[in-house]
Amino acid sequence: MSTIQNYRPDIDGMRALAVTAVVLFHAGFGFLTGGYVGVDVFFVISGYLITSIIYREIDSGRFSFKRFWVRRARRLLPAATLVMLATMAGFLFYYPVSYFKEFGLSLSAQSIFSANIFFWKHSGYFGLAAETKPLLHTWSLSVEEQFYLFFPVLIFLIYKYVRSTLFFVVAFLTLASFFLSIWATYHFPNPAFYLLPTRAWELGVGAIIALRLTQWRIENPVIVNGVALMGLVAIVFAMLVYSEDTPFPSYTAALPVIGAAALIWSGNQSITWLAKGLSFKPIVWIGLISYPLYLWHWPVNVFANWIFFEEKNSVYYLVVLVLPVFLAALTYYLIEHPIRFRKSLFGDRFVVVGGVTSTALLFFIGLAAYKWGNGAIVDPGGVVDNYYKNATEHEPNRKECAHEGYSGGKVVVCEHQGNSAKATPDFFVWGDSHGSALIPGVVHYADAAKLNFHYMTVAGCQPFYNMKRLNQAFCEKVSDQAIAQIKQSQYKVVFLVGSFVNNLSYGRWRALDAPNEYDVSASIREFSQNFKMTVETIQSTGAQVVVFTEPPRQVENPVSDHMKRALFNKPERTYADRAGHIERIMPIYELIDAANIEKRLDYTSYFCGEVDCYHRKNGNSLYKDESHISNYAARQLAQFFMQDLSPMLQESKDM
Repeated sequence: MSTIQNYRPDIDGMRALAVTAVVLFHAGFGFLTGGYVGVDVFFVISGYLITSIIYREIDSGRFSFKRFWVRRARRLLPAATLVMLATMAGFLFYYPVSYFKEFGLSLSAQSIFSANIFFWKHSGYFGLAAETKPLLHTWSLSVEEQFYLFFPVLIFLIYKYVRSTLFFVVAFLTLASFFLSIWATYHFPNPAFYLLPTRAWELGVGAIIALRLTQWRIENPVIVNGVALMGLVAIVFAMLVYSEDTPFPSYTAALPVIGAAALIWSGNQSITWLAKGLSFKPIVWIGLISYPLYLWHWPVNVFANWIFFEEKNSVYYLVVLVLPVFLAALTYYLIEHPIRFRKSLFGDRFVVVGGVTSTALLFFIGLAAYKWGNGAIVDPGGVVDNYYKNATEHEPNRKECAHEGYSGGKVVVCEHQGNSAKATPDFFVWGDSHGSALIPGVVHYADAAKLNFHYMTVAGCQPFYNMKRLNQAFCEKVSDQAIAQIKQSQYKVVFLVGSFVNNLSYGRWRALDAPNEYDVSASIREFSQNFKMTVETIQSTGAQVVVFTEPPRQVENPVSDHMKRALFNKPERTYADRAGHIERIMPIYELIDAANIEKRLDYTSYFCGEVDCYHRKNGNSLYKDESHISNYAARQLAQFFMQDLSPMLQESKDM
């Protein structure tokens, strides 16, 4: 086995391609819907280079864990510390208190190489949006840092005791991680995206190339150039075609990963045409500053979105595209390059002491930000933060009963007793996250009407059966459990609540026996058939079916936008209009009505005036985000439930 030893400018060119795609994707350039795969290209490059270094030094008897980790610290920590501190200073004066406190927690997590775990735990339907997380991009850095901690130990031990199996062990672990990634993406999508076990195969592919590079030599330049071209095409195809709806990482990540591996391999065979192109000095320069550029681009993007929230004009695009490059260049020449290469000035002791000090500093600064916030600076009266807290208040028992992040176990059927004098339930609420958001209003109604009810709400799983959600494998299990519960309990009324229009408009749902592809027209057609089947199944138990019509969907998060406007003294605005809302929902709800349900509850008049729709009333937000209603709004709807549902439940109440 052998590895490369010489500097390859084409790999810096690959870094330039990867970081440019990520920056443009995050800046909102619509043609790069899959620009996020640049991160996967980085993973392959890192796996290749790190394995090359480790194996070469072990093979020559020069490997030292201390030297390896000091070298990694020298490369990663100085620039990261600067960016983290600058981000803290910048958002200290502009961010709402709750956002700033979460930023503090993420800073502490990043300082101990666990940002990916933090953002996994803080992701989901009701988590803060990506644009409110200035350190969200550091999840990938944590994946690499965790890899750097464990992989050298693995390589060293295998080489020392069973050297002949090294390649096969790495290949086996890479395949195991790949298959785990495929399975987990459909069953546990959030941890699959963020965590090392489901991402390690991407670094492992780079390691495989490093361990067997010289044994795969091909002298034919046509073949080598062809492999390079196919590699580039694979990467660019993923950048242009993939989107947020693409299951990821899963098998779909194999395309950019294998593409990156092809570019690395072919570039080592001979100087291919693509390697020459990637070695063009301006491209290489972007590759050289790619690490600080990646560090800077996302905080600058979040900051610009906060400042330019009313209009993304030419100044905005200059900020999100030019400023990160300028800051990255300064960071590279003033911080990263001197500390990495001027070892006479910045020795190992300096790196170790500085690394420990900066880690501790960032960790405790983050904890301080979480504990005390920045309210005295941006919101002395606490008005804006209280508005946010009330708007995003969790519905009761959400952790136990909303099943956010559910991935295929047994769903707990929760219950609420508004009438303790009897044990039997009067009705059943079956829904997705929108059903969970409505529960505070149903509870309020049940207490006033002295009714008992059961409910089962799973985020992302709409209330009908015989259909699958294409990027999740478990929703059909949820539907089966719900139907079994309905048949068993003999409810008088079954209340269905779902984000039907939004999910169907993307073709995310298909019948269980349909092709596994996004097809909006087929998805809607199959929904019509299977929703009717669901209604007939429920009605066969003697229950009546009630459907809750979706409230107006806002064009952006009204809570976040209202906070910005309040902090910057900007006038209010509206985010939806009545005519647009009706035009959006009616095609789907006409199909729902055609299923012969007993009642559809349409409260458009509560959420909308004659022209515009409201996002708040009486100083209270009606929404948690673009589409999920707040607890306040849900409780206000209880008065309408009283007049619309009580006649249907009268018989049950009198029993």
